[in-house]
Amino acid sequence: MRTERERQNLGAFLLRVLLGSLFIVHLYWKLAVLPGGLPAWWNGILRSGYPAVVPAYVLSAEVMGALLLIPGIFPRLVALYAIPMKSLTTQGLSAAAPGGLLGFATRSTAIAKATFTATYRR
Repeated sequence: MRTERERQNLGAFLLRVLLGSLFIVHLYWKLAVLPGGLPAWWNGILRSGYPAVVPAYVLSAEVMGALLLIPGIFPRLVALYAIPMKSLTTQGLSAAAPGGLLGFATRSTAIAKATFTATYRR
């Protein structure tokens, strides 16, 4: 039988794997699936009116999330760094954003996972 501590550690690990996988999938989409690749994504963000620092921040947060969350290297700091990417953009808070309510639910779930991982105490 597992102790409470073991269950908490397993839950935190599963959340790190899920969120890290989300970042990996987003990076793969930007690099391999999106027509035009990373330059098309980057220019699309700039054409939407965001400053140049936004795509740089989003890309850095996704790389950090993909590389550091799953193995558990500074998971709290990485999750805290990534929270604004998902929550503080107009698309991250709007149910009318691309993807509609399903996209909104997916983003909300990612925010919740990042918040839990960031605040989890060992």
